[in-house]
Amino acid sequence: MHDLNRRLAEGFFVALASRDPRRIASYLSDDVDWMSIGPVEMLSFCGPHRGKAAVMDVFERRIPAVVDVTSYVTDLLLVDGDRAAGLNRLTGRLHATGRVITCRLANFLRFEDGKVCEYRSLMDSFAAVEEIIGQRIDLHHGVAPISSNVMPLAADSDLTWR
Repeated sequence: MHDLNRRLAEGFFVALASRDPRRIASYLSDDVDWMSIGPVEMLSFCGPHRGKAAVMDVFERRIPAVVDVTSYVTDLLLVDGDRAAGLNRLTGRLHATGRVITCRLANFLRFEDGKVCEYRSLMDSFAAVEEIIGQRIDLHHGVAPISSNVMPLAADSDLTWR
């Protein structure tokens, strides 16, 4: 069973990277409980969604209305029984501004009968908001403009995720 769930998790993340709604749908249970935790005010596709049809609306209409996803990379995948966790990197171009954004996501899955029945995604929303608005937010001194079109993930560190 562990090998089956590992293949299921790997296939699901490959489907997410493809952005193909039909491929993604093939991994979801009909009553999937889906939650993307992020800045809903800026990324309207975040929030709770219940059922395969609602999740497909996210991939067919809501995400494409906001951003063209150009890359989705799984850097780390852990599988334990009927659960999996992935650390992912998403890159895309915002329609409203043309800005390229990169954000980190932690995804948590639960499987039932060979399908994803529960999905939770946590976005590094502070960094995502900085990239969306094109300004660094200094909690002590206000905002400062970002000089380039792409912002490093770890602005004050030599460690960047590539």
